[in-house]
Amino acid sequence: MPRHRTPPALVVAILVAVLAASVAGGWFIASRAAGDAATASAQPEPAEPPYDAGDPADGPPSQADGPPQPAGVPGPATDPVGAGDRATEPAPVPAPTPDSPPAPDQPPTTDPAPSPPPTPTPAPPSQPEPSIAPYQPPPALGIAAEALPPEGRAWSILTAARRTAPPGSQERADLDWIVSFARSAAGPGRPEGRRATARRALRVNAWWYARRGSPDERVIARDPDGVILTYKRG
Repeated sequence: MPRHRTPPALVVAILVAVLAASVAGGWFIASRAAGDAATASAQPEPAEPPYDAGDPADGPPSQADGPPQPAGVPGPATDPVGAGDRATEPAPVPAPTPDSPPAPDQPPTTDPAPSPPPTPTPAPPSQPEPSIAPYQPPPALGIAAEALPPEGRAWSILTAARRTAPPGSQERADLDWIVSFARSAAGPGRPEGRRATARRALRVNAWWYARRGSPDERVIARDPDGVILTYKRG
């Protein structure tokens, strides 16, 4: 068979087309590789698990991580932190509000004024010593023995005064006592000295009632020997 020869111009055109296709394919592959490298550098490194955490390979993968991305496919878009990015400034911390208003300033304390010394209590005035009045003997009255009425007359005077004395009065009680005393002393078996004293008391009281009536105060009658003849208030 006869061989056909290709014209030189056609060969040159084919070579130029192949070269252009090779350059375009190399540029496309290089750009894809550069994009994958930038994406990989932007993703943060995973935090290391604590020392007591188990091996992540032992458990099922968490849903947050998602399925692994195939090679050559860019991952989800993230905000890479680079030198050209601007860090977010933290929010200002609000000033703490006081729970209660501050206490007012206390005035300076001053020492109290010294109290005046106690006023001494004046001593009570001295009382004069009680003076003892000298003894003043009561008025005395002497009755002569001859002036006394006889015993029979004395009975009559006292019994008559007893009948006229008001019932329940002190005069009536005194006269009853004198008459009763004279009767008891004049009974049989009484000592002679007692009988003599009772008769003398009967005569003295009869003389008093006959001349002065019932006395307003106490009257004491004694015989010459000091024997009290009457001691009742008449």
